[in-house]
Amino acid sequence: MNEICMRTMEIYREITDEELVNRHADMVYKICISHLISIDASAVDDAFQNTFLKYVKYSPKFKDFNSEKAWFIRCAINECINIYRERKRHSYIPLSKIENNLTYNIVSESDSDLLSKLWALPNKYKDVMHLYYIEEQSANEIAKTLKISVPSVCQRLKRGREKLRIQITNSEGRII
Repeated sequence: MNEICMRTMEIYREITDEELVNRHADMVYKICISHLISIDASAVDDAFQNTFLKYVKYSPKFKDFNSEKAWFIRCAINECINIYRERKRHSYIPLSKIENNLTYNIVSESDSDLLSKLWALPNKYKDVMHLYYIEEQSANEIAKTLKISVPSVCQRLKRGREKLRIQITNSEGRII
């Protein structure tokens, strides 16, 4: 049994940095967009780049795919928070000024309104809903990633859905 575990870890360590970046690039970029779209497009790019620079700088060793994914999620969220704080203190560009310059192929136009309402939620609800619905993680995985309890994850999902439902109802006068 130990030999199998050791061999698995050896194979896992043989993954190149480029493969690792390619494996997590989409997820990290979506997290950065969900946190920083209200600031500007360059903030998203900066957070994305800084996340992978931290990986290169610190070269963390992961024991499995889940710990690797959790590290990238946590690092991306922390990097977004740092950039948000820095840009909030020093300058601010309203979303309306850059809205026309943003082009991304993550979602169709019909979903963009729903996603903009999701991104308008407070971070504690947005993070959980993003990980649950977009990254398709379970409540247990989200709890480990965000270092909160499973009941907290479920409660944040419930409250996030309620807030999203209120936003949709208020803007359209009906529930979708």
